[in-house]
Formats: sequence, C-alpha cells, structure tokens
Amino acid sequence: MDTIREEVVKFMENDKEFSKLKNEKWYEMEDKLVALCEKVSGRRDTTYDYAKIKEVEQITLNWLNGEVNNEELQEFVDEVLKLEYKTFASVIDLVNQYFRTYNTDGEIDGLAMEIEELFEEK
Repeated sequence: MDTIREEVVKFMENDKEFSKLKNEKWYEMEDKLVALCEKVSGRRDTTYDYAKIKEVEQITLNWLNGEVNNEELQEFVDEVLKLEYKTFASVIDLVNQYFRTYNTDGEIDGLAMEIEELFEEK
C-alpha cells in the first residue's frame, strides 16, 4: 500500500473536480485531505519522513554555499530552514514567492529541481 499522501494524490488526480486545482490550491487541498485521512485512520503519513526533512536542509545549505552568494537568496534559505514542515509543497511555495519578489536569474529553480528529485525518490 502507498503512503496516505500518495493515495490522496492518486485520488485527486483521478477526481473530476480535484484534478482542476493548480499550484497552491492543489497543495492546500492535498494537505487537508492527508490531515483528514490521518485523523480518521489514526495513522501518520510517512511520505515526508525525518531523513528527507534533514536532506532538504542539507541540499539547501549545499546549494547556497556552492551556487550563490547574495542577500535575497540567503534570506530565502533562512526561510526554508525556518519552515516547521519541510514538504515539497511548502518549499515550492517559498520558491514561487521569491520568483515573484526578486529577480533571481533562475538560481532558485536549480534548488527547486533538486528538492523535487528528493521527494520523487521511492
């Protein structure tokens, strides 16, 4: 059996109404459905386990040290590290905020792709 989140995503992708949701609305609904399933089942979703949370932090720090050196991006990294729940959705929300706010010349995009790869691993 897949994790709760994986089952929720399959359900949403195959539902006529849920599949219309995009970006932040999709992730909000996904998170709410996962929380509901956890509450009803008494099980915790293990999609984003502790090891992945630590890996998100390490990828972010490595990226900052190796790729960029500017104030806006340091601020971005600080925000990633402050996130209580470092899920793909929460990090991508920050990426989108920084794309809208600052001209980062695509630097954050590289980090987003690394983190997406992490969460796609099985």
